[in-house]
Amino acid sequence: MWYNAGMAPKLSNADEIRAALRQEPAKPLRVEDDETNKVYLIVDEHALPTLWEDYVRREVQRGLDQLDRGEGTEWDVDAFLADVH
Repeated sequence: MWYNAGMAPKLSNADEIRAALRQEPAKPLRVEDDETNKVYLIVDEHALPTLWEDYVRREVQRGLDQLDRGEGTEWDVDAFLADVH
């Protein structure tokens, strides 16, 4: 799943990227490829588990808040399984 660290390309001549990474080291950095217009995220590999955990906590809390506001519905397991099949 992970890119082979031994084969990772180096950030050579990328002063702008390094400066942006230093500004907010705990956050992913969005980088756009001029040729493909694709956006990539540069993340410190040691921060990734924490970022993922924060995301899951935020989304679970969002769901709990929706339930508190009465926005939840009964889960129809049979209908769900029928959709899956």
